[in-house]
Amino acid sequence: MLRAIFLDFNGVIVDDEKLHCLLFQKVLKEKNLSLSEKDYYEKYLGFDDRGAFTAALKDFQVEPEPKLVDGMISKKAKYYAEEAKKQDLFVPGALDFIRKVSEKYYLGLVSGALRSEIEAWLDRGSVRKLFQVLIAAEDTQKGKPDPEGYLRALDGLNRDFVPNSEMILPQECWVLEDSRWGIDAAHAAGMRCGALTTSYSKNELAGADGVFGSFGEISFESLGKNFTL
Repeated sequence: MLRAIFLDFNGVIVDDEKLHCLLFQKVLKEKNLSLSEKDYYEKYLGFDDRGAFTAALKDFQVEPEPKLVDGMISKKAKYYAEEAKKQDLFVPGALDFIRKVSEKYYLGLVSGALRSEIEAWLDRGSVRKLFQVLIAAEDTQKGKPDPEGYLRALDGLNRDFVPNSEMILPQECWVLEDSRWGIDAAHAAGMRCGALTTSYSKNELAGADGVFGSFGEISFESLGKNFTL
């Protein structure tokens, strides 16, 4: 039985992966490091900002000293806040999906994005209060594909919202992601996982339990009755 739904953020609720790529490139360029869009999508999209900058600096044979990485994260966050105000990047159907599933299921969000970025968009879409649990980059030691985020989200849900006698099991959760790193993280946590093709093609998301071109393709009947997608 399906009891809880966990959503990724970037590429699922807000289609801002291209913006993240541009800002990642911009911050690196300020350090005279040039990164292609192809390399970003192939190597770094699945990381949180710390993981992405750390991995990129290593690939450029630059020592990822904490002070350097912290400064790059802060600068990218500043650029993101400035750009996000100018754009409406909600994935079509995402807000309606959130409102609908929140009426029947526990709802959580698990992302490698910064909490400030996530909450700004959720507040803008008037859906923040519909999420019982929110796990952001600051809440985990390991990013996706590690399952830590999803396991923390489930632990938080069970601890704060579910009676002990009714604890939710991983197999009673469904996740919606947009990358292979997210799919691997959900599966490693013991959860089923669907994927949206906002960032990658259907073939690239073949490891998911269901692949969808839009929220309109997600069947609520399947979610609720059979939990098979």
